[in-house]
Amino acid sequence: MMLYLEGIIGVRNKMRGRIYKMRTSLLLKAMVLGTMTFSISTIGMAAEIQDVNGLDSASQTIASDAARKEAVRSSWMDRTDVVIGVGMKNSEESRSHQYHNFKPWENHPIVGTSDKSKSTELNKLYIETLQPVTHYDENAKSVVFVQGRIGRSGEKISSYKLNDYWVPARPAGTFTVHNRQTDKEESLGMNANIGVGYRRLSKGEHAYVGVNAFYDHVFKGGYKRVSGGVEYVAGLNEIHANLYRNVGSDGRKYIGLHGRSLVLRDPTGLYPYGMDDNQGLYNYAIVDYENHWMLSEKVAASGFDVGYSRTFKNARWARVYADYYNWRGRSPVKVGYYKLNKRDAIKGFKVGAEFHITPHLTLDAGYQTSSHHLSGPYATLKYTIGTSKFAWHGGKHSESAITTARAKMLDKVHRSDMVVQETVEETYDHGVVDVGL
Repeated sequence: MMLYLEGIIGVRNKMRGRIYKMRTSLLLKAMVLGTMTFSISTIGMAAEIQDVNGLDSASQTIASDAARKEAVRSSWMDRTDVVIGVGMKNSEESRSHQYHNFKPWENHPIVGTSDKSKSTELNKLYIETLQPVTHYDENAKSVVFVQGRIGRSGEKISSYKLNDYWVPARPAGTFTVHNRQTDKEESLGMNANIGVGYRRLSKGEHAYVGVNAFYDHVFKGGYKRVSGGVEYVAGLNEIHANLYRNVGSDGRKYIGLHGRSLVLRDPTGLYPYGMDDNQGLYNYAIVDYENHWMLSEKVAASGFDVGYSRTFKNARWARVYADYYNWRGRSPVKVGYYKLNKRDAIKGFKVGAEFHITPHLTLDAGYQTSSHHLSGPYATLKYTIGTSKFAWHGGKHSESAITTARAKMLDKVHRSDMVVQETVEETYDHGVVDVGL
């Protein structure tokens, strides 16, 4: 029995030893296999890293170059826009008249009326494009371009003044003295401009400087002006300034006319309704002559503007801006025997924001403070025939493949629309002969 038990114990111990050896062997094999797997994986990862940093560095360069090319790539349609906009329209008119018969105690008081209106009008509808003249790609350091526009834009500020106009009235010997002033601010109408510009990048491509020159022409009235401008773009910041000057005639005219001139005691010509049979009605006074001066000036305003704008790194579809402009006034000027009064300068600020909503649609909205019709809110909607790279919906929000300055090299020049000032003033002078005393 003892021998049997000893045999069983021996067999069990041998089986335990074999199991232990098998476990040990399996553990060693697992460790070896794990080590090999890790080594292989490490080698594979190292190879991949080597491919990225070594072999793939060439691919990365190719990919970077492709991204830079894509960043500056644009067709003529991408740089061509159709713009529609609305702004404020102002109108103000004042009238006064007084009945006058040369007897102070019988004169009527002055009666006056005034009317003011402010409304919104479609003041912009044009097509605008910018096209490079010289080759421009991701390697070019400079570019020469042309920019042009045709359509409805700009503003006309008109003023008409009537001074001391006498109209014969009943009873005979009585006159109605009229005075009137009308001021209107409205869209200028159809016009066009064409310009050429040059931009050059800095050595590190973080900024560029630009210069430009433009010619503006209004079809109705033949108004003309020229401008010269400078630009500086540094990263996300943009600064521009333009100087505008009227060219050609200032449209200033003086007309001195002798109006109704009569023989003393024969006022027939002053009474369009005819003379009464009762000649005693004419015993108060008559006007024996009437002189008429008309002065006018029609000119495209000269002046300047300066502005600042900024885009955003991770929201390149948005742009905010602030502009200041000053349209030069006029000192009193003698024309013939009369003079045009001083005209104050027109100054104003414009603040707004531009949003590329989609690759095709851009909204520009803001507020302008000024003495002319665009005072108040304004808005324009721009449709790009091609596409814009940056857009809130459906476009890029940022660009890291190229500097911001390089990406803006084919942006349009920022300028002020033409302002035309029209002034007409009529003044009457009368000679009165007292025939009743």
